[in-house]
Amino acid sequence: MTLVTESSGTSTTGSTGRREKIPEGTLCVVCSDTASGIHYSVASCNGCKTFFRRAIVNRQQFKCQHDNNCIVDKSVRCGCRSCRLNKCFQMGMDPNAIQHDRDKIRYTKRITKLKAANDEILNGNKTSPIDSRLSNEDSPYSPNGVSSVETSDPNSAITNIINELLALEQKIDYLRLSAMEPHSSAFFSMSEPRLLEDDAWLSKHSAPIHICSTLRPCMPENKHYWILRDLTLMIEWVKCQPVVQNLLLSDKMAIVKTFAPIYPLLQLAFYSRNDVPDCLVYPDGTCLERESDDGSFDKNSQPINSMLLDGIHQRIRQLNLDLRDFLLYKLMLLFNPDADGLSQNGKNVITNERQALLAYLYQHIRSVHGERSTELFGTLLMMTATLNRIASFQKRDFEVQRIFESTTRDDLIKQLIMGGM
Repeated sequence: MTLVTESSGTSTTGSTGRREKIPEGTLCVVCSDTASGIHYSVASCNGCKTFFRRAIVNRQQFKCQHDNNCIVDKSVRCGCRSCRLNKCFQMGMDPNAIQHDRDKIRYTKRITKLKAANDEILNGNKTSPIDSRLSNEDSPYSPNGVSSVETSDPNSAITNIINELLALEQKIDYLRLSAMEPHSSAFFSMSEPRLLEDDAWLSKHSAPIHICSTLRPCMPENKHYWILRDLTLMIEWVKCQPVVQNLLLSDKMAIVKTFAPIYPLLQLAFYSRNDVPDCLVYPDGTCLERESDDGSFDKNSQPINSMLLDGIHQRIRQLNLDLRDFLLYKLMLLFNPDADGLSQNGKNVITNERQALLAYLYQHIRSVHGERSTELFGTLLMMTATLNRIASFQKRDFEVQRIFESTTRDDLIKQLIMGGM
């Protein structure tokens, strides 16, 4: 049977015209992430498919800052775009398979539609913010309006939410590796325009500077650096959530301050490399090692790295959570109705949003993981308590200056985690 690659890249099509899915567990030939289909003649994930298409359609030229032999895998695939594109070609991605009349990358029209939808909500539309964005067949963050998640119902709520989250996360991945400067004020940053929707700003900060070439111990200043970056990206990520955009600024700040201690831990645990035992690895190769298990920890000193490794990082791997599971879980954690300082209206909105997201998360896990879904969902919720416990210990460390002993700066760590605002 002759196979023809679709430019949207979600499956293969035989001579009968019937779609054929690739075998379950097939890996992307470029980065070894889970492949979503045959894209441009090879099995690849949505991330590499989109990256290749954009590079070809926009005629982008990249330059490696090293020796043109950078590692390209799931954990660092955004590190060097030049080596990633070269590997796409080496593994057989065919630029001739791109249908340029179909694969142009346009955002302006779709973003305008999204803003118009948000305006309708602000002007009295009683539809839930989540439901309002689910009616958009042409997702503002999905190139060409093509769903990046295969589902039996292309208009389902989960599909649209995941498409938006995947697109935002791709931007976060690039920015995390770039020379982006951290925000200095959480309050003013939450009041300013959404940078993840600013093409000029994104282009300015698209060049990666953090390439994991050699591993080295993570010193306090390294950890400080990465937490500030993650908190900055968290603020921009939160600002892009439609429900958040309609909250009072005081309510926005309330959920951000509650979420801030958890977000950097989640990012580190999920994106840390799997091939370095007993270590949590930041994108630049700095490693947080497991603390010595000699019983020397007292109530004022806790093995934070060990708890994060065992309770979150390894648990995520054991549960076999993929990026979609993770993003829905992270979004659910953001909407915490118990956040201090919420107005009554804000509390009602946040409560409804969390309940909806819990249902969506369970439905998604059930569709992906089948018989394991109930156990997995329960374990995931229990993991939240572990995250909060680790966050409280880390906050205590910050407060007694055990990590940043000489730091008196008024930065995002002080404002959002240490309660300095």
